[in-house]
Amino acid sequence: MKEYDSRLLVGLLLPSVLSFGAYLVTSSGVLSILPLLLMSERLDEMWKKITSVSIVVIAVVALHVIQLKDIFQDMSSTTGVLIVGLFMPVSLLVSSGIWIMMSPRRYFTRLSASVSFPVVIGCFIVLWLLGESESSRETLRIYQEVLNSVIQMLMGTQMAGTDSNAMNKFVNDMIIRFGLFIYLVQFLAAIYISEIFLHRNSSSFEQRMMQWRVPQEVLWVFLGAFTLVLVTFFTESTLVEIVAYNISSALALLYAVHGVSIAVYLLKKKLEHLRVLRTFNFSLMLMALPGINVIAFLGFALLGISETWVTYRKHE
Repeated sequence: MKEYDSRLLVGLLLPSVLSFGAYLVTSSGVLSILPLLLMSERLDEMWKKITSVSIVVIAVVALHVIQLKDIFQDMSSTTGVLIVGLFMPVSLLVSSGIWIMMSPRRYFTRLSASVSFPVVIGCFIVLWLLGESESSRETLRIYQEVLNSVIQMLMGTQMAGTDSNAMNKFVNDMIIRFGLFIYLVQFLAAIYISEIFLHRNSSSFEQRMMQWRVPQEVLWVFLGAFTLVLVTFFTESTLVEIVAYNISSALALLYAVHGVSIAVYLLKKKLEHLRVLRTFNFSLMLMALPGINVIAFLGFALLGISETWVTYRKHE
């Protein structure tokens, strides 16, 4: 009995310790969820998997509370900075937990459910920050100062007040308008890496990769969001801009992955000895390579969208 309890304890704590350790060392939400995703297959019961994720969530929240308590004396400032600072790491952890819970359902279904938490919480945070409360203004002021320091450190020079404000505004706009896109890139990267490690020797996994697609019904959501983007050129509404740009950019990313899947499938048909995963990795790298990333991204996204009308692949 004691041996069973010790094995159970190790099984629960090992993924949590590795995950929290990765976060402590790197402060990266992506690296912190990789141990949970990779080791979830080793745990035979769902409650064990969710317990491991919950332990890390509690540990990360406690770490941030302790760190901020030593920095800020004002409770309103601490709460606001804590909420915004915890959004990315906690959301990634919760998303990974949902992803694990929904196995073995379709990838798109699992992904949609996984991002539901950051979407809902992110909306509340944005609405709060756009408000006129004292805590939201103080939180924005603190993050503006932090952002200004980071920008000047990266630039390696002291910027003039006007230039600094303009750069701050640009970065803030990018984060608010493309926050879901940024989040999705990180979460998809973690999922992709973990899936490769877990199924690297599986031919059926390669087949699933080449058959991955965005459901046709999603196109209407994308077209609606893109229409709203066009509307923002003629009207001034911060909320409409946030919704339009976030949804359209996030779905464009999914269509780009869809396009990569089509391209690899077509290449595999022509070249039987093609390495599927290697070609996938190369295609994804093209979308991250400065200079050609925009062209590659748009090309793959348009290819993915076009399968709504053109049948490139048979359902296998």
